[in-house]
Amino acid sequence: MAKGQRDEAHHMHKSNSSMIRLTAQLMQQNRPQLTVNIALVFIFLVDFWLTGFNLVHRLLIKLKIIKPLPENCVPPAFSPTSPPPFAQWPLTHIFCRLIHLYNLLTNYKEDQRLHHELYCRKPKNDWIRDWATWEGIGHKGEWTEPYPAKDEDSRCPCPGLNVLATHGLIHQSGRKVAASKMVVAISRAFNIAPTMALQLYSPLFSTFSDRGHVFDLESIGIANIIEHDASLLRPDYFLADWKQDRTAMTRPHQDMIDRWFPAHLKHGKLKDDMTDRDFAEAVCVRRAESRKRNRQYSSNVVQSLIGSGSCCLMLNVFGGKVLDLREMAGSVERDLPGVRTTASGEDYGYERMPARTIKVKEGEQAPEGCPMGKTYKQKWQPATGKWMFGMTIVQALWTTFNIEMRARA
Repeated sequence: MAKGQRDEAHHMHKSNSSMIRLTAQLMQQNRPQLTVNIALVFIFLVDFWLTGFNLVHRLLIKLKIIKPLPENCVPPAFSPTSPPPFAQWPLTHIFCRLIHLYNLLTNYKEDQRLHHELYCRKPKNDWIRDWATWEGIGHKGEWTEPYPAKDEDSRCPCPGLNVLATHGLIHQSGRKVAASKMVVAISRAFNIAPTMALQLYSPLFSTFSDRGHVFDLESIGIANIIEHDASLLRPDYFLADWKQDRTAMTRPHQDMIDRWFPAHLKHGKLKDDMTDRDFAEAVCVRRAESRKRNRQYSSNVVQSLIGSGSCCLMLNVFGGKVLDLREMAGSVERDLPGVRTTASGEDYGYERMPARTIKVKEGEQAPEGCPMGKTYKQKWQPATGKWMFGMTIVQALWTTFNIEMRARA
């Protein structure tokens, strides 16, 4: 990175680089409706408890108060009638039992629920019921084959949500998505705490409340709510070539992937995994470029933290692993089905879970049952799997503020 380019980026937030000032601006600008505020207070209180348990759970394991964690905290398939093991997921087990009892008392019928989903009139209590049902996708890294998105499918600027559609955790078309299912899928697939998953949806709560919280993924691309300028994986809203490419904000951009997440450096060496410092420098340069080129550049503390927060998710969920991030972002690779071309002739792929075919070389440790010289398919698991209740809001804020303050330093 050129020194002059970095120095120019440093002047962007020079006047408000204080952590206290940054927090004060966030409180002033982030003012959702009263009911959402009350809900967020309750969510944060629960999140503090989950964070505390995440921090001390290893001590509890050593004292044999609880059993050791499984290899991956993404649980296998479960339902109210078949909950996960109590020893490994005690709260989920208890919750499933309570929902099963509630279903019996209220004479709940699954076919009635499907009727509501078909006509986009979901009952309000499905926000609770959806947490008690999980199809098990992702357990032990065993993901389904990715679905190549088609031109008529709906996608959004967020690669993580597009991944959910690619692997069928929400409808593969990305249309008529129930917010309750989307929030649950985020939490289960990436081992993110329920409080964190709900908080991620909170900015959209008032936007989709009049639709019964059922929407198409492309609706999330509303400018300056979750979509923001100076993204590492998408062009700015007012710089996108809408005439040549109407999917400019919802599709992968190979040039941006190769710039910020290069598989190899110029001299051929494999790039090291990304750190918080790497993300901060990338965000810093990207903001400077957007401010210079985009006359309608929009930035406030909330949008800045959303940008740093997306980097936090890439760092904590995907461990900052460059090759995994490239697949998640939708990089075009060899033998990838469903590769499409824009009007300008640019090829682009689709967002998916990392699943690379790897050949075992001499001296490398091979997975169990894979002989030397043979190939095997890598199984991806979220890096957040080491936390019992997943990544919480407090843990995410710590990383987000760290990236943001480094970008402003």
